[in-house]
Order: sequence, then structure tokens, then C-alpha cells
Amino acid sequence: MIKWILLVFISVFTTFPQAGEAYTQAQCDSIKKQREAIRSQFRSGYSNKEGERLTARDKTLFTLLANNCSKPKKSGSAYQATSSTPTRRPVVVK
Repeated sequence: MIKWILLVFISVFTTFPQAGEAYTQAQCDSIKKQREAIRSQFRSGYSNKEGERLTARDKTLFTLLANNCSKPKKSGSAYQATSSTPTRRPVVVK
């Protein structure tokens, strides 16, 4: 019994640091496209069961956007250096 409690605590506490990480801009755009697709399905006909599934998925995507996409990370692996000081230009003597 203690092993199970310990297992649950470890699994819960290891997921907390991951929950606050921002998604990349590409991930946020993908979530927005999924929500747009769900909204278009809402405008067309659907059954009660499908409507419940669409509503649950829309709420999940909304939560993901709210928690992880307020300030998305830059997508891609290219490193972009930012500096508060202007870059120097070489002085050309004529």
C-alpha cells in the first residue's frame, strides 16, 4: 500500500514542472487550427454523442491554450542572440 501511495506522489510531482512550460508558436498554431476545425463542425450537423465529444475536446484545447500559449517560445532550432547594446561597426579610414 505504501508503494502505491509513493508511486502516485512521484507521478504527480514529476508532472508539475512540465505543466507550466510554454509551447512553441507552431504548437500553439496547431491547437488554434484544431479549435477552428471543431467550431466548423459545431456549425454543421452532428449527433448528441459527437457534440459531447467535440465540446470536451474544445474545452481541453482551450485550457491548453490558456495555460501554455500566452507567451509561446520561438519555434525552430535557430539560435537568435538578443542584446541590449547595439552592435559595433568597424571604422573605415580613408
